[in-house]
Amino acid sequence: MIKIYYWPFLGRAGPAVRMLREAGVEYEQITEMADMASKCAAFGAETGTIAPPVLEDGDTVISQSTAVTMYVGKKYGFPAPDDCKALQLMDDIVDLFQNGLGKNRDDAKTLKVYLDGDGEKPARFAVFAGALERNVAGPYFF
Repeated sequence: MIKIYYWPFLGRAGPAVRMLREAGVEYEQITEMADMASKCAAFGAETGTIAPPVLEDGDTVISQSTAVTMYVGKKYGFPAPDDCKALQLMDDIVDLFQNGLGKNRDDAKTLKVYLDGDGEKPARFAVFAGALERNVAGPYFF
């Protein structure tokens, strides 16, 4: 059975978990810090994975949300037609939220400018989200 090591919410493991659910694949989400720490170098383990989410499927162990998502997609019927383009889009989504919303969340005025623009330039959120939206061609993305 596939194991997903991640906090007790979807977060960065969300896309992989949703694909597993859609494909009807049984999986176990392991949320205990001690269990995650045994798999992640960021928490002291001497492993080849840095931080959650970590996917374990038999002898295969993969970390990083985009790599985990690509693995699940390929194995369970959601393959990207172009791996390089898929990786670009997944990184774009991470940038939109982590480097966009995440970096601008501490100050309400800065967040408002990011989301709504400043009156002279379009909102960065709209620019980035629009670029992503122009790539949507199917029910899941491609």
